[in-house]
Amino acid sequence: MKKLFITAAAVVVAFATTAQAEEFKFNFDRELLTTQSGVEKVYDRLQKRIDTFCEDPGLRSLNMRAHEARCKKDLMDQVVNQIGSTRLVSVHRNYLRVASAN
Repeated sequence: MKKLFITAAAVVVAFATTAQAEEFKFNFDRELLTTQSGVEKVYDRLQKRIDTFCEDPGLRSLNMRAHEARCKKDLMDQVVNQIGSTRLVSVHRNYLRVASAN
């Protein structure tokens, strides 16, 4: 079960994996969401934080890599939607469009 909580400057997600539920935390300055460059900085930081959160270091099977990819996509979708910034949603949609074209 995934639960997402947001405050003025932080996002916290209880993200359930097959083994255990983990809490995802991401702090950011809401002022950054007022400019395009700020939104891109928040998105880049968020993406790096999610990559670290979802990745399992070491040798992994294709099944485990697929699980990590789903974790990254699902968590990013959830956090971006919860933050509720139209600019952040736009940056995320653009990223997904470019990624699917490759």
